[in-house]
Amino acid sequence: MSEQKPDAKPTEAIAPGTEARPLLAFLNRHRLKLLGVLIALALGLMLVDAVLKGSAY
Repeated sequence: MSEQKPDAKPTEAIAPGTEARPLLAFLNRHRLKLLGVLIALALGLMLVDAVLKGSAY
């Protein structure tokens, strides 16, 4: 017969205490991806600003 853990939850592997705060758990999991998106957004806004002003950085 197979053994099963009685209190095994998939969310407990993230970090203790973050089950009640899904936003913090999401930020911890996707930290590098969100940082990359933020940098790309900042560079994109700089490019749009340069095009609208007619000058290059």
